[in-house]
Amino acid sequence: MASLSAHIDELKQLLALLDHPFTVIGITETKIREGIDPITNVNIPGYEFKQTATKSCFGGAGIYIKEGFDPVIRTDLSQSIENVSESIFVELKRESRKNLIIGCIYRHHSSVSYFLDQYFNDTLRLLQKEKNKISALMGDFNIDLLKVDCNFYDLLSS
Repeated sequence: MASLSAHIDELKQLLALLDHPFTVIGITETKIREGIDPITNVNIPGYEFKQTATKSCFGGAGIYIKEGFDPVIRTDLSQSIENVSESIFVELKRESRKNLIIGCIYRHHSSVSYFLDQYFNDTLRLLQKEKNKISALMGDFNIDLLKVDCNFYDLLSS
């Protein structure tokens, strides 16, 4: 999206056009910087916005959660690693069903192996320990699965 502030009106128009009450909307490349408030109001009526700011001029990850779900930010999974990635994770409690952990991840254009070693592998290990919960990941991983010599797809689908 390359700057949530610059495109928030377009996002609101798209949501109005689609006329579908999404439970969760993931946004990457928010360009919301650590310690600096967004230029414009990025709130969307009917949604609660949670985000992890970027330490650089690029990146950032955010999640809009439909009101009424009372999301809990998973600080053990949400991180900002300069020039590597930003992620935001929330847990949604669901009565008589497994809780849902939803993560939105942005990977900077650093090496894929560095991203996997510095962040992603540990995050997947933490999620695998959550036996009684369902996990869902979304985001912009900036990885061409046809060119990368790694098992990223296998990791992601496990």
